[in-house]
Amino acid sequence: MIDEYLRKYNDFVVTLHQTSVITHLSLVTLKDFPHNLPEKISIPYNGILDYLSEQIAMAEKGIDKFSLKINFEEPVAEIKPFIILVLMHVQANKNQPIDFQKAITAQHLIMIFAHLDAFMADSMRVMCQTQPRIMASQKKYNWENIIEAGNWNTLINNLIDEFVSDFGQPNTVSRIERLKTQFGLEIRADQNEINLLDEAENLRHSFVHNGGRVDSTLIKRLGNNNLVIGAEIQLSKDYLDAVFRAAVNLGASIFENVAKKFLKIDLEKNPLPIWTTGIGDE
Repeated sequence: MIDEYLRKYNDFVVTLHQTSVITHLSLVTLKDFPHNLPEKISIPYNGILDYLSEQIAMAEKGIDKFSLKINFEEPVAEIKPFIILVLMHVQANKNQPIDFQKAITAQHLIMIFAHLDAFMADSMRVMCQTQPRIMASQKKYNWENIIEAGNWNTLINNLIDEFVSDFGQPNTVSRIERLKTQFGLEIRADQNEINLLDEAENLRHSFVHNGGRVDSTLIKRLGNNNLVIGAEIQLSKDYLDAVFRAAVNLGASIFENVAKKFLKIDLEKNPLPIWTTGIGDE
């Protein structure tokens, strides 16, 4: 089971790094859009815009009277989203440049917690599979579900899925506390990083449920009365890097503890490739 768990852990870390790379490259490539686009995109992109400009000029002179149409075949098909975005933006707000910063950074924040949630759930499944007794409680399970399971393995897997689903509530900080107090894991996580993850997760909720704007719930959760209701939340590259590092470090500590306590791996005698830091050596 350790090989499968190690694979999931490595997938978690690699995917977090991939998400970070996508964010950093996107911020550079789409800064001052469309001026920094690579040639593979900029050449057909500019060609389409030139074509549209010519058609609009002809229409304005009355030379041509027909609806504008674009043939999105190769290689233009690859930049179809860019063209549609520009046309929609020009129609809605032609005096403002297109700013990708909010969309890119919000997506990065959301995905950090998506991957962290998934790895914490995978870790809990390993714990339940190796020691099913940790699921023991006074909770009732009806006979119909037991009969439908058909066999012991299916029943246990159903119980694990339900247990892991319950474990996922309500947030990362509460799950860390349960891992420590209820399951005896010695999570080594810097308190500043835990606080950062808690804050970032609340910001993530605002992007998912409130369009990335401040509301009274966010102000209450963060205890920050300086925030203005309705204001757009801004996420800097440095802030995302710090959240990224905190997530990687937390994942490493969880993996190490689950491997030792539940899979009985002696990491001193059998060292495994455990990532302990994120970007840089901070």
